This record gives sequence, C-alpha cells and structure tokens, in this order.
Amino acid sequence: MTKDDDILIDKLFDEIRQMDIPDKDFSHKVMRSLPDKVNRVSRLWTVFCISVGIIMSFVFQVWQLIAVYIEVFIRTIPIFEPRQLVYLPLAAVTIIVLAIWTYHEIDNESWSS
Repeated sequence: MTKDDDILIDKLFDEIRQMDIPDKDFSHKVMRSLPDKVNRVSRLWTVFCISVGIIMSFVFQVWQLIAVYIEVFIRTIPIFEPRQLVYLPLAAVTIIVLAIWTYHEIDNESWSS
C-alpha cells in the first residue's frame, strides 16, 4: 500500500464515521431483552463470598491479628535504617495500585468472557 492509499482509506472511514445510522431504538430493545440471570447469580455469589469472608474474619480473630501486626510495626520503626524506610511508601503504593487494578478488572468483567 502506498501513502495515497492510506489517505483514501482514512478519508473513506472519516466519511463513514460521520454518518448517523438510525436504529429506531433497536439497540435499547435488545439490551432490555437480554436475560438478567447472569447478573443475579453474580450478585448472589459476591454476597455469599463477602459474607463468608466476614464470618471467617471474626472466627479467626483477624482484627486482633491486624492490631498486633500494626503494634509490632510501630514498635520496630525506630530500629529501621532511613534507607529501609524509603521502601515502605513504595510497598503501600504498590498494594493500593494492585487493589485498584483488581477492582477495575472485576468491575469490567473482562476475566469472565
């Protein structure tokens, strides 16, 4: 293909992109007619998993364990060297970015298709 061919193709696609194709509410009707069963099952599964997670956190006393970890961390900060403390914000940012990315992937449901 030559540069002229690319220009012609770009021009053709620009013209087509500007055209409005009326669908007389067809897209909306199709979206409303799709079954909602998958969404219901997905929501029920999410509620079930969150409930099990909350119950397990109380059974295994996760809150106390987290409090102990925080207390130990705070008590041991003075023995860290300054260059070791540089990695703490980096680790925190990495964990937050991974959590946001995971939420984004789950929200888009790109993993399920």
